[in-house]
Amino acid sequence: MKVALVAGSFPPGGGGAERQLLRVFGELRSRGWDVVVVARWLGDSPRAYNVDGVPVVRVGAAELTRRNSVAFTLAAARQVARERPDVAIGLQAGSSPAAAALADAFGPRRVPFVLRLTGNDTDSNQLEVRGRTRASRAVTAAVLRAAGAIVAPARHMLSGAGPFQARVDAVGCVIPNGAPDPAGGPHDGPRSTVLWVGRPVAVKNYADLVELARRCPDLSFVSVGPGPELSVGVPNLHALGWLADAGPTFADAAVLLSTSRAEGSPNVVIEALSSGVPVVAYDCAGVREATDDISHGIRIVPQRDLDALEAAVRETLADPRGVEGKLPTIGDVADLWDDLLTRLARR
Repeated sequence: MKVALVAGSFPPGGGGAERQLLRVFGELRSRGWDVVVVARWLGDSPRAYNVDGVPVVRVGAAELTRRNSVAFTLAAARQVARERPDVAIGLQAGSSPAAAALADAFGPRRVPFVLRLTGNDTDSNQLEVRGRTRASRAVTAAVLRAAGAIVAPARHMLSGAGPFQARVDAVGCVIPNGAPDPAGGPHDGPRSTVLWVGRPVAVKNYADLVELARRCPDLSFVSVGPGPELSVGVPNLHALGWLADAGPTFADAAVLLSTSRAEGSPNVVIEALSSGVPVVAYDCAGVREATDDISHGIRIVPQRDLDALEAAVRETLADPRGVEGKLPTIGDVADLWDDLLTRLARR
């Protein structure tokens, strides 16, 4: 069978949700699934290419305007119809699931689809946000009515959906994010740095990492995502900028620091723990839920409490026990996706 993913971005760009699905697709392909991704054109990228064996077709225009969003939705719907999948996935509430829902109008047969929710750049539920204006509320309601399932990587993402809560309760389900194999295998060498990984957006709260580095000149900090211009004058913070794959940076990390004000399901926290790197994080629902089964190696402190954050980092650096507990694997997650997509495709 064949599945088509519609996404606004996809590796080598994109965020944790896109990388998570790319890993799941690798597992599904090994089980006989045919996979294709339809994504928005970036302007400086080829229109068609492969990532880890997954074909990616980019459509639409790069500039993010309302007109171009509509054009992307229609172009993506046409491309999905051309691909003739048995089932489709629309990533994040917006143009992508709308395109998956519209594919029926451009093809010879009905294409069942799944809306896969992602984290948000604010601490609000992304569906609740889309219910705040009349136009987006109407479009989102139509998309949700057409969706065969609404998938979130964490339970808390299925609550607080505002005017759409009844539909979410009816067809919503959780498929968690899975832990990848550690980059390069388990690492037993010396680890010395405090690592931070994320996008330079307000919800990730990079400013608290910069302030912590200023307060702790005896510690070495490394960040992946933000450029060095955001930490000028902090010599013990080495900003690497954006990396296509942050996995290798875990090899030298003694602790991963998460300063996020909110998370859907934090892939970087899961990846760190799977690599044996303990985590210190500000308290939020996504972190708590993702680490339910970690018995040691996670310290959660109150939001914006820099004193508690510093104390937890220093305690972690002095703790020889490392990470203890269990996380779902990519194989476990692929089992759930395989079952859901198969059931929808056979309806």
